Amino acid sequence: MGELIISPIIIFVLLLLLIVAPWVLALISKRARGTEKLLWFLSAFVASWLGYFIFYFLVLKNRAIGNRVIPTE
Repeated sequence: MGELIISPIIIFVLLLLLIVAPWVLALISKRARGTEKLLWFLSAFVASWLGYFIFYFLVLKNRAIGNRVIPTE
């Protein structure tokens, strides 16, 4: 009595969302356009969350830092 039973369907849906989420996030992101968006999607598709974050931090984050105007004194 009092056992917590999680339906296999719920587990399947949660795992599917966890796997598909980086693909969707890469495709709907406004940070990348064109080829960058395609590469971001492909890296997330091949390496899931690892590919998603590697592309984000190595490409998109560095591009944002490179475009920032640094005030001079």
